[in-house]
Amino acid sequence: ETVVIDQSGTASEAAKALAESSGGRISYLFIERKSLPNARNVGAQAATSDILIFIDDDVELAPEFVAAHVARFNDASLDAVAGRITGGYDNGPTDAKIVGAICPITGTVTRNFHVTFAVDAIEQLPGGNFSVRTKIYRELGGFDPDTFGGPASIGEETDFACRLRRAGHHVETPEKGVL
Repeated sequence: ETVVIDQSGTASEAAKALAESSGGRISYLFIERKSLPNARNVGAQAATSDILIFIDDDVELAPEFVAAHVARFNDASLDAVAGRITGGYDNGPTDAKIVGAICPITGTVTRNFHVTFAVDAIEQLPGGNFSVRTKIYRELGGFDPDTFGGPASIGEETDFACRLRRAGHHVETPEKGVL
């Protein structure tokens, strides 16, 4: 299933028509509040699957994208997957040794989600490409739309990742750069 949350200011008739013609595979929801964490929460509430995959509207997906995310959850100990982000998001070396880290003293985030090797037990999630078990997402209360809920939201994925890790959940990157 695909849930599209539109917070653009005006509902898209074309997107509504596409959803209506999809045979239930696509849901389109227009919301007036411009807030990425709120939009993510609305989408998660509408979803019926056991795994939630969050992407941004400017992400280009490979044909095997969804299957690759879902396949990682065959490992019962895995609770979330931090997917790859390339382009302007990260500009470090492709063999960066630190991926998805948070400095507890300064709060500085090191992303490097463009690397092409698997990393175990990371601390951070890339907001534009990650997945999590729906049950865990709901247990944690989703994203905090009040603290991180402005139109230019930033930090909501770091907050969610910190709560996820603090609750003892396991986060990894995908194997061999598939996602």
